[in-house]
Amino acid sequence: MIFNFFHWPHHFALRQLLILYDYNTGFVKLLRLFLTLAWYAPRMTAGDTTSNRVRQAPSVPDSVALMSSWISGVIMYTCAPTFSSDRRRKNISVLLMLAAAGIIAVGSQSGVTIANTVTVSGANGTGTNTAGGQAIAVASTPTDANHAAKAYGGGGYDAGAGGYAHATATDGSSGSFLPSAGSYTVSLGGSAGIDASNTGASAVSDSSASNSVGKATATGYSQGGVGSASYGPSNVSAANGGKGGVSSTNATATTSGANGAYATAVALGGAGGFFDSVFTPPANGGLGGSSQASASATAAGSGTAQVYGISYGGSGGTFAGSNGNGVGGNGGSGSLGTVSASSNGGHVFVEGAQIGGAGGGFSHGGGNVTGGNGAGSGLTNAVTGTTSGHSELIQITEGGAGAGGSGTGAAGAAGVGYSSLTSSITSGAVSDAGIEAYASGGAGGYFNTLGASSPGTASAGGAATSIANGTNNTGASGVAAYSIAGVGGLGVNGAASGAGAGASATATSSSTLAGAAVTAIGYAVGGNGGGTAATSSDAPGGSANAQATANLNGGYVNSYAQAVGGTPGNGGVGVYNSATALADAYANGAGAGAINAQASMTDAYNGQSASIQSNSPVTVSGAQLHTESYINSAQTPRAISAAAGANVATLLTQDPTNAEVTSVLATNPQAAQNWNIGGANTSQPASSVADYNQISFISAGTSSGTSQYHSSLTIVTNNINLSNSHDAVVSFLGGTSTGTGSVIIQVTNLENNNTLLLNNGYGTLALADAATSNNTFDLGSIASLVTSSNTLSLRFDMYLFTTDATAGFQTSYIFGSSVMGSGPAASPLLAMNFRHSVTTRSMALAALPTAATPEPATLVLLALGALGMLLKPRRKSRGAC
Repeated sequence: MIFNFFHWPHHFALRQLLILYDYNTGFVKLLRLFLTLAWYAPRMTAGDTTSNRVRQAPSVPDSVALMSSWISGVIMYTCAPTFSSDRRRKNISVLLMLAAAGIIAVGSQSGVTIANTVTVSGANGTGTNTAGGQAIAVASTPTDANHAAKAYGGGGYDAGAGGYAHATATDGSSGSFLPSAGSYTVSLGGSAGIDASNTGASAVSDSSASNSVGKATATGYSQGGVGSASYGPSNVSAANGGKGGVSSTNATATTSGANGAYATAVALGGAGGFFDSVFTPPANGGLGGSSQASASATAAGSGTAQVYGISYGGSGGTFAGSNGNGVGGNGGSGSLGTVSASSNGGHVFVEGAQIGGAGGGFSHGGGNVTGGNGAGSGLTNAVTGTTSGHSELIQITEGGAGAGGSGTGAAGAAGVGYSSLTSSITSGAVSDAGIEAYASGGAGGYFNTLGASSPGTASAGGAATSIANGTNNTGASGVAAYSIAGVGGLGVNGAASGAGAGASATATSSSTLAGAAVTAIGYAVGGNGGGTAATSSDAPGGSANAQATANLNGGYVNSYAQAVGGTPGNGGVGVYNSATALADAYANGAGAGAINAQASMTDAYNGQSASIQSNSPVTVSGAQLHTESYINSAQTPRAISAAAGANVATLLTQDPTNAEVTSVLATNPQAAQNWNIGGANTSQPASSVADYNQISFISAGTSSGTSQYHSSLTIVTNNINLSNSHDAVVSFLGGTSTGTGSVIIQVTNLENNNTLLLNNGYGTLALADAATSNNTFDLGSIASLVTSSNTLSLRFDMYLFTTDATAGFQTSYIFGSSVMGSGPAASPLLAMNFRHSVTTRSMALAALPTAATPEPATLVLLALGALGMLLKPRRKSRGAC
């Protein structure tokens, strides 16, 4: 069968949907807050709200079911298009973790009857400095039943410690009539009492199920207790917040015959205790607790083996006080034990997620606070699977967010995310195999000066690196690497904002099986820079580098790389974007399909969003195809030679400097007469160059038929200045070619029913050279091209059609707003001759190959979120575009 990487189950559609939209750091914090409230809020006694000295067992044991229901609303809200206007962060791993955890609804799973539930709640402390009671729950029967064990450690009173919790459920079946056997566990460590720096109690969940007849399901959840909170009057020494409790969850499911085995383990470290007072002496928030999750499933027959292992470090304790000094707690680490599945021919699915805890920091008041650091998260080959059928491995990491600081303190550092996953199948009969590596960096901590003499600085986002390398020499191979870097922190009351972090994604997919489909997807998003609440410059966005390589032997190929550069923060004076976006896609070997590289970025200086893509056609035996797309802003343009002989290269510089534009126009005197760069001609209005685009086509040849090479640029600019009489102008500079072929150049107004402003075909490359050398086209007045909202949206497409393996075509162009003939010593006659109206223009159109009718969307593109980036108003000091 044809391997279809885009229709795999288990949340893959959700991942792609989430890529389309942004959601801000605050929402990620909301998710973390919900996790805390869902489990800890029921533990707070209603009868002791004044002293807040004791925490009790939950009155609603099935809190997880509530979380599962809430997830649906979260996903709907997150994916609402209106939410993308925040443009603060792309983060997928948190929702993936919640979506996986959503299957845990102890005692309320559809179609599951719990025959035996054992619930043990430790007693809460009742006197001064008394500890909460332990809770040990065991549910175990060797035959024909589903069991649940729930253990809730008691809360400590006053300075008392929380109670340890351990839940164990073991289920086995050998009967001939049982359709399923299952074990379900929930374990919550008790929270420590106040003012003692006590660590929250630990929690352990062990769940195992086996079934020789039907399916087996083992599900476990554990969460460490909250560390001591610290309160008190101003004349009492402060105690530090206590560390959050550790948690550990183990789930094992085994079945035989044609039945399935399903194991899910979720572990959350306890939150560090907070500190809240008016103390002058310094005090600290507690450290977040660590966690570990292990899960395994074995289907001895041909059944499905499915595993989720999810570990979430606890968040650090916060600090709040009217004039105290303190340090927020660092986030706790998450870790994965064994996360694996095996089947004798069935579908194997394994997903492991490791999330670092967020740091705790400044909450409110007027203290001098140093924020806690987010925990870093790194995984290398943490998930494994074995089968001769369909195999899918997913590995997710996320660094914790840095916490906010204030006064004379400092913002907490963000945790980095690193995910490296390799799978090699060289024998057996695996029909198709896929691996996915995700990495997400934490958000930088904000900073509030609160009137301190030194303004302070918010922290940078955490970097993200993903590497996925998959080989399946017995069938189809699909590999994806996704990296979402952290956003920079917000600067408040004069503080400088934090920079967005860089992202790198590398995917390599291989198969030597003749005719096997091979897919490689690399997707990287640089973090947005932090904004400021004052008028100082915002921080820059982070760079993105994506690479995809597909190695095949005569099969279908899809090699796709997309890089999205981070945007400078909003709220202050516009700055140039120092980020870059580089995407490279490769295909090696023989086959049919597409090789696509896409890069996109927003230039904060002029409010312009640009997306470019480069597409190559089918491969040929023994050859390598390479496409590259690159964007920078107000920097030195990247040379075509740097693309290392790419078959299609599209290199864009947004808002090029006057010096760069003057340099390229110096060798193109006819084009130069239509550009008044820097207002050199004082009798004419100054021009503004929005983009300098370089394009190169190098044919790789083809065994038969016509190959189509495609380069595309889409630009969107908001709040166009309509107070002048400028036109939209494009000047082509220096076309050169070799071999034979034909070229089509199109410019489309996307804001006006996709109207073609330019649609020129050139039947020979010599004609294309002449038309794209020192030649200018006027696309019409800008006022006639924009919408009622003053938005200009244009797409520039260029196609090379050839059957010649030696063919090549290269050109470059500048686009912007200008008045024709406004350049130094310009000729009015020249301007008139090249004026172009909104009607279609055709120059030297010759007979083209049958394949010459272009289709702009030549393949379904993954990760279209870059095209949905909304723009914001920016100061325009250099022109209309």
